[in-house]
Amino acid sequence: MTFPLLDGYRGAPKVDVAAPVQLLLRVSQLAEGNPEIAEMDLNAVIVHANGVAVVDSRVRLQTALPEKLPGTR
Repeated sequence: MTFPLLDGYRGAPKVDVAAPVQLLLRVSQLAEGNPEIAEMDLNAVIVHANGVAVVDSRVRLQTALPEKLPGTR
């Protein structure tokens, strides 16, 4: 039930709904390319008419475990 809030609920301006999608894709790409990222927190994420803003973020790193070879335990 969140989309009505993004689509100009009660006279508020519509927001850039593609912006949070792009943010999620970029964060996913960042996590995929950096296996040492153990946790990531983006709080708050504010969507505007012209994009998205991340107010605060935290990233916890840990030594990446080596990938297991297929067929090994």
